[in-house]
Amino acid sequence: MPKLRHLSMSGNLLTNVGLDAILDGCPLLESLELRRCFHLDLSGNLGERYRDQIKDLILPTDIDENCDDEDNDDFYWDSLFQYE
Repeated sequence: MPKLRHLSMSGNLLTNVGLDAILDGCPLLESLELRRCFHLDLSGNLGERYRDQIKDLILPTDIDENCDDEDNDDFYWDSLFQYE
């Protein structure tokens, strides 16, 4: 998706390998939402890379002020156990 500029990956099982592939395949990406993507380790080289490449980044632990179910993590937990 070389022309992609905005992507929301919120609440899934994305890993560093997948995020690296997204950054490789989407050189024009300006905004990326990773809210509730708890399988990412954004330290080290990958963390440097996303900070350099993405202007508007929402991290896995960022809270959505507009969400009315912040205390309800059922969606995330259900998606985790669905693949076991």
